[in-house]
Amino acid sequence: MAKSRHLILTLFCLTFFSFSYSQSNTDTVKINYTDTNSIYLSNSICCFPEINIQITPPQYFSKLPNNAIGFIHNPTASSIQIAEIKNTAYFMVIKGLDSAYFRSQNLDFLNRKDVVTNDGKKGVLYLVKFKVEGVEFERIMIFTGDYNRTIWLNANFPAMGHETLYEVLLSSLLTIKF
Repeated sequence: MAKSRHLILTLFCLTFFSFSYSQSNTDTVKINYTDTNSIYLSNSICCFPEINIQITPPQYFSKLPNNAIGFIHNPTASSIQIAEIKNTAYFMVIKGLDSAYFRSQNLDFLNRKDVVTNDGKKGVLYLVKFKVEGVEFERIMIFTGDYNRTIWLNANFPAMGHETLYEVLLSSLLTIKF
């Protein structure tokens, strides 16, 4: 029963990108997230031809079921999802993303910063948190792309794993190629 409840909660959260943030008392794992040879990343690049992207997932992450675009790691309740917004430049998408917008979506805005993918593409990272059934989760959202499309990357994980999971997931997200 507990396993099926966990699976249902995980699938619900994936469907609505519903994960949030919490603090961890564990030692900080320092990772050079620009290093594509990180020991925390898988040895294989995954392709999603339906949106013409490639990404290297973290080790032990599995592709999402039902041809969904992304990965999941059940032991840490972490996931990565990737979406494409056609005919819209990413800098147009992010214009309305501010703390007021995130509040309207029941998300707590934590941080915004400019990023560059390992492939040299500019993007913007947003860090938000929220609760699902009393459990805090954190979400990393990166918007990148070009004049013709936006690539929207989400990494969700329990906040209690922030010190361990944040850099690993960010490292993976920055391997995106399109």
